[in-house]
Amino acid sequence: MGRRAGFIIAACVVVLSLGLALPAEAEWSVTTSGGTAWNAPLPLTIYQKGEAPIRVDRPQWDTRPLYESPYYAIRVDNGRWGVELIHHKLYLDNPPPEVQQFWISHGYNLILVERLAARPPFTVVYGVGPVLAHPETIVRKRELSDPPHAGISLTGFYLSGISVHASALYRLPITSWLRLVAEGKVTAAWARVPVADGYADVPNVAVHGLLGLAFSW
Repeated sequence: MGRRAGFIIAACVVVLSLGLALPAEAEWSVTTSGGTAWNAPLPLTIYQKGEAPIRVDRPQWDTRPLYESPYYAIRVDNGRWGVELIHHKLYLDNPPPEVQQFWISHGYNLILVERLAARPPFTVVYGVGPVLAHPETIVRKRELSDPPHAGISLTGFYLSGISVHASALYRLPITSWLRLVAEGKVTAAWARVPVADGYADVPNVAVHGLLGLAFSW
């Protein structure tokens, strides 16, 4: 929970900086959502020192949105600019014999700086930002070392790649400060994550469906 709070605080700081030039009457919102995603079967390639590469041409990725650390998204925005964290997750359901486990389950996290534009009755959102991944893998019976042995500040998280996204969201007013939010989004990302004695290239294109609440002031 502490790591997630750190991501959220950092997002708030960035979006506050972006919003300094806006008029004082600009409306701010924090949106928290849950949902799931469908992942396209893009090739997965795993490299280990002294071994032939492992290529999975059509990986079957599962999101498992309610398993262990749940899938979620949180956005802070001022109506024009925003920052979003999408806690995306990937579980390989069809590993080859050499791969005992390939999960990025504490996050194939997408951290996005976003531009929002009103297109009534929807809001269109575009974003770009880094991938922060937490791989949990066993390849050829060699397990990637767990925290606190590796990653950023020895947390097991790795700055791994780049992502872009586009989405459309609909906000249904409930009160003057609370809205129900339905959102559909497409994300595209490329990440290189470590495995024991090597690394893996993990591209991802996903279609996401989310439902949540927006708190405004």
